[in-house]
Amino acid sequence: MERHENMMLGEDNSRFSNEKFEMRTKLSRPICSVPGVLNGTGASNEEDQLLLENAPLKDELICIWTLLNKFLGETISPFASSPITQAPRV
Repeated sequence: MERHENMMLGEDNSRFSNEKFEMRTKLSRPICSVPGVLNGTGASNEEDQLLLENAPLKDELICIWTLLNKFLGETISPFASSPITQAPRV
């Protein structure tokens, strides 16, 4: 039961982090912008949009890895610097 609560709290934390990132990104944009022109942060509007789209995907990836770790009984990080060389045990 405690593991389930920890997983739920982790998901909430990820969701709140994504919302915070989205709000900061929106607040850092200039009021008037031209598509493809650099804004005050040094990133184009297209890059900002990609970052916003990637945030939920990252959250989903973390959720999938959490379930995979639970299934395998191991701790595997989705953001490990070394690539996975073996297929997961079934």
